[in-house]
Amino acid sequence: RARRERSLIEKGAGTASDGEELDRAVVIARARVDAAKARLGLSEAGGRPSEIRSANARVAAARAAVEQARHELDKTRLIAPIDGVVLRRRIDPGDVVTGTGAGTGAPAFELADTSRLELRMEVEEVDSSRLASGLSVKLVLAGGGQSIGTGIVRRVGAQLERRTIGAHDARERAEGWVRAAWIEPRFDDEHELPLGHRVEVIVGLPARQVPARVPRSALSIREGRAWVGVGWALGFRETPVELGAADDSFVEVRGVAPGARVRAQR
Repeated sequence: RARRERSLIEKGAGTASDGEELDRAVVIARARVDAAKARLGLSEAGGRPSEIRSANARVAAARAAVEQARHELDKTRLIAPIDGVVLRRRIDPGDVVTGTGAGTGAPAFELADTSRLELRMEVEEVDSSRLASGLSVKLVLAGGGQSIGTGIVRRVGAQLERRTIGAHDARERAEGWVRAAWIEPRFDDEHELPLGHRVEVIVGLPARQVPARVPRSALSIREGRAWVGVGWALGFRETPVELGAADDSFVEVRGVAPGARVRAQR
């Protein structure tokens, strides 16, 4: 086309300005061809260092975006830290779950590691100082029934706390402050108790002398207090007492004189 238009100009079919414009168009076209060849050469040679760095930066940014997306996806899954049994579920499908970086949000599930059972017991304040790791215990059904196994005290609480077991009979004292301890149980083969089941624990504490003790059958618990029927001239009078150490048969009491007659219940 350029040759044809140049021929027409030479024959007088065009103006001088047309010829100059044609020359500029040819120069621009040749420059574009040269630029294209230069880009082709750079591509074949691997590109300019700056272009390579820019491309690498874009790749790194894309990889970071993918990693961030994976991180956000991980937040949509809850993974249990241990193998176990779900005791309680606190969320439902579709609920929005929020938490904090410190992990102080409300738990979504409660899990139990059934491969490692543990019993928590409460020991009254009067006996708390005698409690220690390594003591042997006997496990019986609630109410002092059948023996179901033995155990070893593995951990002892560092401080006294309010009791969580209700004081509804003489085997569970009326005192409000207790010390917690944790037992590694060994149940008999025929006894497999569900999680949360309550049992009674008899701790093998070293024997000690006490000022006064009464049979368990002489005790009654009313409104969180322990009472003993103490003999006097006209019969027996209900007397409030404080409870101390105990075993299967007797309970240490304070508030009854040694040698006093007491009324045992049948």
